[in-house]
Amino acid sequence: MVRSQIKDIRMAIFKKQGLGNNLLDVLLLIALILIVLSVFLVFPFIRLAALVNKLFSKKQVSPTSLQETKSGEKKSSYPPEKIQAHYKGIESLDSVTIKCSSNPFDFYADCLFYLENNPDPLINDYLTNHTKELADILTEIHDNCFLKLNIVYLPAVIKQIIEQGDPELLSYYFPFIVKNQIDSLKSDIVSYDTKTFSRMVLDALGYSGDIFPGFLRRRKYEGQPDNEYEFSYVNITAKDQQELEKKLWFYFSHIGDRGEKVMYQLALGEAYITEGRPDKLTENNFDYGGRKLALEIQAKIDKLIQSGNQHLLLNILGHHYATISKPGTTGQNGLSRLVISDDFRLFLPDYNNLEIELTPLPKTVFLFFLRHPEGVLLKFLIDHHTELLGIYKLVSNRETWDEMVFSIDELTNPTKNSINEKCSRIKEAFVNHFEDRIARNYYISGDRGTEKGIKLSRDMVTWHVDLSLLPSLAPAKTADDGKENENRVKELYTNAKATFDLKDYIKAIEQFTKVLEVNKFHFNAVAHRAIAYFELGDYTNAIIDNNRAIELHPEVNFAHHNRAEAKLMIK
Repeated sequence: MVRSQIKDIRMAIFKKQGLGNNLLDVLLLIALILIVLSVFLVFPFIRLAALVNKLFSKKQVSPTSLQETKSGEKKSSYPPEKIQAHYKGIESLDSVTIKCSSNPFDFYADCLFYLENNPDPLINDYLTNHTKELADILTEIHDNCFLKLNIVYLPAVIKQIIEQGDPELLSYYFPFIVKNQIDSLKSDIVSYDTKTFSRMVLDALGYSGDIFPGFLRRRKYEGQPDNEYEFSYVNITAKDQQELEKKLWFYFSHIGDRGEKVMYQLALGEAYITEGRPDKLTENNFDYGGRKLALEIQAKIDKLIQSGNQHLLLNILGHHYATISKPGTTGQNGLSRLVISDDFRLFLPDYNNLEIELTPLPKTVFLFFLRHPEGVLLKFLIDHHTELLGIYKLVSNRETWDEMVFSIDELTNPTKNSINEKCSRIKEAFVNHFEDRIARNYYISGDRGTEKGIKLSRDMVTWHVDLSLLPSLAPAKTADDGKENENRVKELYTNAKATFDLKDYIKAIEQFTKVLEVNKFHFNAVAHRAIAYFELGDYTNAIIDNNRAIELHPEVNFAHHNRAEAKLMIK
């Protein structure tokens, strides 16, 4: 078709102007041919390219307009339109934000606690008799919004507790209750209504405002400080079932990010080697998240948590009971006194004289921290080597002296994990018998970079041990002391390294030695001093320092190489 049109144009020109032998005719002919080609060939390609670009551009979304999904990928419309259709006409819900310095019941962000003052007939009927409809809503929310939610409805949970009534479960949350009081405890639990439960929860969070029918949930967001907690209390009051379901669709689909934060880093980073700060290893491996437990203990905790909302309710009731003084006891806030017998056994007299069993080394650590209510920085445990060894000698009658010294050396070495392992064993010993809300008062804890210690008031501790047998107390360094010490080490090491770079090895050895007097675990100081000894021909001391460097960080290759060279020089 294109050829015939070009031919027609050419013939028309020829007819009008004769043979067209001049240059102007030729140029005109070429121009006309190009115009026809552009119309019939080039323009379709341009349209096709535009269409392809349009199709691909539909798949591209600006990152700033996205909502998070389960897989970490993003969606341009959130909640999805099919979910939005269920709450059409609802744009927001009335709510209250509650800020608190603690999370007294260890609420998770996927738990929704139904609270109310006077019973709301509509909502209670829905939560009791329309469980299938509610389950369908939650399933569709999960499938489309990737949110898995857990509704805690008090009457249903109480029914579970009374029907199942596991005595072991109850005694775990109420260790001060003796076995013959279990039935009485069940009767008390039955007497609680949602109003009492609601006031109990909100009082613990420091909220004294109006109680209305709604869901309480813990909010959790990226960068949230460890000691700041935020809770949302959302009103779901409705005039009929249709409005209630709309509000449920809206609320469930708009719940925010519930991702858990990373609490600690286990890897030994390069900075710890290059900066000569191996004490960071001990600090990083401490169980801040409370997640490191022996398998058998963790299995028991998992079983309790799998008891469903009973776990949450009993936690709340346990907190409430703890505020009520128990006749015949001298404990405080539901905590038992701690008694150390004359043979260093540990008893909790207000918990049916429960004995907490620990092997000698963890018991040594426990007794050490019990003697230091001010707390101790883990990186300065080396300052308490003599005290720890003295306690260990009293507690352990099996090991030889050399074995005891070695155990305490490992315990106080910040490049080893011994102290963290012992702290975990101590925690397990308590968590094995009662819930963490109680146990955390007895095991060793503390924020990152601060002193670690035992929270239990020392007024509740009784020693039946001859205190004159215990070693003298060494004053513990504070966090400010630690910072000052860190700056001192940094200054000394910087000066020593500058002298080393000038190849003044005699003076550098003196300066590196000063660094090691302040921090005997400074890898860079001992490794560079080894090189200085080698350069001066003192191969014996070079080998000794390389041995020490390898002991501190066996994974660093150059210390092995330098030691081998020093040994070759001696041979």
